[in-house]
Amino acid sequence: MATLFQFPAFEAFRPADPEDIVYLTDIEGSTRTIQKTGSYKALSFLATAGLVVAENIAGAVPSVFTGDGCAVVVPPTHDRAIGLGLVSLSNWAKANLGMGLRVARFPVRALTAPLLIATETRPCSKQWHFLGGALQEADRQSKHRAFRHADQEAGAAPDLTGLSCRWNPLSAQRERLVSILIQPRTDAPQAAHAILRRICLDIMETAAPSEAIWPVRPAAMSYGWPPQSIAIEAAARAPAPGLRRHLSVLAILAETLFHFGFFTLFDGRTARTYRTDMAANTMALQIADGMAMMIDCTADQHDALCRHLDGRLSDGTVFYGTCGSDQAHMACVVRSLQEHHHHLDLTVGGYWQASQQLKAQMRTA
Repeated sequence: MATLFQFPAFEAFRPADPEDIVYLTDIEGSTRTIQKTGSYKALSFLATAGLVVAENIAGAVPSVFTGDGCAVVVPPTHDRAIGLGLVSLSNWAKANLGMGLRVARFPVRALTAPLLIATETRPCSKQWHFLGGALQEADRQSKHRAFRHADQEAGAAPDLTGLSCRWNPLSAQRERLVSILIQPRTDAPQAAHAILRRICLDIMETAAPSEAIWPVRPAAMSYGWPPQSIAIEAAARAPAPGLRRHLSVLAILAETLFHFGFFTLFDGRTARTYRTDMAANTMALQIADGMAMMIDCTADQHDALCRHLDGRLSDGTVFYGTCGSDQAHMACVVRSLQEHHHHLDLTVGGYWQASQQLKAQMRTA
């Protein structure tokens, strides 16, 4: 089986429409939240929820999962609705998860760095990649410029239809699942692309064979019973505690029991095909000015990779962070058996931990 890691060519990137709007979400004080609660699964669920809110309003729009939030690029026709939807999500997160979700809004034309977008078509979904530095610029500004919607306090509950986390944690098949973050130390889009592509190839060579490094294997996937995220999902369906929340719990249990039988007891051709499609539609390589990647490798290969990246850090090429664990959890966005995409993070908060290492390098550079 050939590797599913496909790095987009630089020629595939096109400038965003200057009339479009960039929305960013990120969990406020994620470091303190993780240290206090250890709730990595809730953090991953909330980060993916921003993508779902945007999709449920505008359909498939350019977007990327960032570990503790997301970025979406939307046309002006959906600006107000998505702004209100994301603010409603922030209110929901505070009330139901005890987490603050920062929402920021930037017109593309207001950003000084270019925003270049490439679209990758997968069997059951689309994936987007971003270059140019605009998302980094927006992220820096968002820490001091939170977006407030005129209807912020009166917003309805967010529409999180399609979002679930019901699969058991995925286990490493070789020895270790590793989350990797790479940040090039250049602002030039083509130079940054070349650095990221070279390092992606280096990672694949270090963790060879290439067909074994994809982190999601159909044979390793099992459906969870009872569903571990039932409380979060029930709160997403029924934000206010009460009868409707209890009915949502029962509905989720019934759905999960059906799916448990579908995927585990009967395991027919459709179920096997869906698991294969899930693997192919998992976002294990994302470019968002930097690169986020998850691989399955041995402990020795992880150590060798860190030594290689130390060399690229020392020569001033990149900043990086890695984190290894034996398991990862998956947040799923499912519209149908033919339309779905999936987002991974380690059960120990791999991208968050990798980001702490990368940020420490940047502070001391």
